[in-house]
Amino acid sequence: MEGLEAAIVSLISQHPTLPAKTKVEAWPDGSIESGRGPLGSAVIRVLYVGVKLRSDSHSPGRSISHGPLYVDAYHFVKSLRTHASAYGLLRATQDALTAQRPDGLASGYDYQGGAGLAMVDERILSDGRQDGLWQWAQRFEVPVTYTKRIT
Repeated sequence: MEGLEAAIVSLISQHPTLPAKTKVEAWPDGSIESGRGPLGSAVIRVLYVGVKLRSDSHSPGRSISHGPLYVDAYHFVKSLRTHASAYGLLRATQDALTAQRPDGLASGYDYQGGAGLAMVDERILSDGRQDGLWQWAQRFEVPVTYTKRIT
């Protein structure tokens, strides 16, 4: 799903309300600690979380499963309200992704119906008191269909 992450990074990066000098990237390889890395004033990191396939139907030659696909956007910022602030980045990310159907789904997957990405959760992970860095997460989901050919 690297292609999906890259497409989402592009959608956020190109959004007109994203503050200048905000770095948007896929979550880097390595440990959780390497995920924090060196920061400027703000970084948004995108991570494909997975698919929760819930239902199956079978027809001759194929099996079809349906369920939500999840993607998280993590925000690391030094300011809550000014310049590249948490509040501004959260809104820019939500605006950039809502109703989008990004390219890059893995083989066998397709978007279900006319639905696009929708934010289903937003939460603070760290309030910045310890290290001066505010951390927020947003979860987006979109319904997908997975079709497996049976021979």
